[in-house]
Amino acid sequence: MPKHTLFPWAIFIASTVILTSTAAADLTNGSAAFYAFNGSGADSSGQGNDAVVTGCSVDGWLSQPKGTNAYVELPRELFNGVSNFTFSAFGRLSDTATQYRHILSCAGTNSANELLLDFDAVNGKWYFYRGGTGYLGAVDDAMSDLQWHHVALSASNGTHRLWIDGELAGSAAGPSAPLSVSEGGAFLGQDQDVIGGGFDAAQAWHGGLDNVRIYHRALSAAEIAELSAETFNGNTYYVDASSGSDSNDGLSWSAAKQTLQAAVDSAVDGDWVMVTNGTYNSGSAPTPGYDWENRVCITNSITVKSVNGPGVTIIDGGGEMRGVYLCSSAVFSGFTITNGLASITASEWYADSGGGICFGGDGSVSNCVISGNSGYDGGGVSGFKGGQLIDCTLSGNTASYSGGGSYYGTLIDCVFSGNSAKYGGGSFFSTLSGCTLTGNTGSTYGGGSYDGTLTDCTLTDNWTTSSGGGGGGSYDGTLTGCTLAGNSSGNKGGGSFYGILTDCTLTGNSASSSGGGSYSGTLTDCTLAGNSASSSGGGSYYGTLTDCSLTGNSASSYGGGSYYGTLTDCTLTGNSSGYSGGGSYYGTLTGCMLSGNSAKYGGGSYSGTLTGCILSDNTAL
Repeated sequence: MPKHTLFPWAIFIASTVILTSTAAADLTNGSAAFYAFNGSGADSSGQGNDAVVTGCSVDGWLSQPKGTNAYVELPRELFNGVSNFTFSAFGRLSDTATQYRHILSCAGTNSANELLLDFDAVNGKWYFYRGGTGYLGAVDDAMSDLQWHHVALSASNGTHRLWIDGELAGSAAGPSAPLSVSEGGAFLGQDQDVIGGGFDAAQAWHGGLDNVRIYHRALSAAEIAELSAETFNGNTYYVDASSGSDSNDGLSWSAAKQTLQAAVDSAVDGDWVMVTNGTYNSGSAPTPGYDWENRVCITNSITVKSVNGPGVTIIDGGGEMRGVYLCSSAVFSGFTITNGLASITASEWYADSGGGICFGGDGSVSNCVISGNSGYDGGGVSGFKGGQLIDCTLSGNTASYSGGGSYYGTLIDCVFSGNSAKYGGGSFFSTLSGCTLTGNTGSTYGGGSYDGTLTDCTLTDNWTTSSGGGGGGSYDGTLTGCTLAGNSSGNKGGGSFYGILTDCTLTGNSASSSGGGSYSGTLTDCTLAGNSASSSGGGSYYGTLTDCSLTGNSASSYGGGSYYGTLTDCTLTGNSSGYSGGGSYYGTLTGCMLSGNSAKYGGGSYSGTLTGCILSDNTAL
């Protein structure tokens, strides 16, 4: 939809408000919700309107990483049917790289922008929508300085007022009718294009939120001023590799620190560290309680961000130490981490895992490039102790044992490319959502992934090299809604080896021995097309398949579509083998359809047990 289509009558009019009240305001009156984000989205107002936090850290304040999988869902009742209200929050942006940054979005059947509040980070303007109509706020670019600021939007009998840091930024006459908000249609940190979805990473808030309050009345100017005067624990430290000095206090760009570690050591829980362009290859600290060095070691709940992103902000381990260690709900965003090293021989997790990044507990990493790092486990990243990565790229990392790209951990919307390990070239026992794995190598098992849980992922052109291994795309694990294409194995399972696959597509995978598409897995509602095996089971080898389609697969010897296995309600079409069982070779088939398959012996099926199956137009050559 067009952004900020404004109407001539819907423009903020700046005005002056005189504060006359000297008594402390009763800020519990009319309170519907209060979110302090002290470990959860619990409502501290006593009204029971708990929020659901997804993909964000909440350790005294809410930190939202970049992406569409981080947000807070609010109860519909906070807004639906409400005419007079106040929304109040402290906010802080992580960057100004994208323009429209949304704090609040309420959608209903009448409009996806039933109520919307966002900041134009490029032009320094605030906007809000009511009932799909856009209202332009007076210019106030305070939020662009990446510090905490207070923002409030109130509505009273159709008059809407926007307040920044306790001062009125402007007002406008708008709808006085009650809001109409659908179930699942109220969010912090994202912009809905449809009810409950249609998020765009470029329009997310991407920063911090705290002390979010919602009232079912319009607060007075004095009450808004009192809310804005709340104090926060939180300094900002600045780092500049080229002109900073670690003898500086770091509290301004002119007095910036030179090394990241010096700034991190100065920061306490709730503080931020902002880092400008440069290569950071000096300074270090050991892993707490151990002796393995890290270029950056973060042990408290702080936020570390680059100003201009990973293309120009580099952390270099020099091939002698790990890049970054973090825990305690730390937030880390916008860097390239390279040449990091964890021990390449087996020792303890703190030393041998996560050459690029190692999580020592909860923490969040976003918008980072982890490239050219190495270790025994988790050449790129180790999430053995927890942590998550969002919107990151892991490339060219190596592990001498497992997890070339990642070792355990949770990864969302990440890209794995060119990583390698003995087990799990891309990932090992990780939880992946919306990720892409391309060109990763497992010398034994799992070119793309080894075990773990994968949802809506794409695995292409990954491979295993060993004649005794398998699983070019994936080895074991649980895959849902994934695509495995063009993967290959030096032995078995070109696409997948073992594992549970649901609603997956396996195309163009190949195996030097058996199971071009799948080797001995459990597949439901899957499509296997154009896969090949040099020996047996072009589509699948053994395994249990239900409601699957096997089309155009081939095997040089036995079972073009399927070799042994148990198939129920499956369709086998246009498969071929060089010797026996064009459609299927042995196995147990129930309620299946076999058509247009071919082989020297048993064009449709060779031996096996078939019950309630239909065979047509198959050919024995």
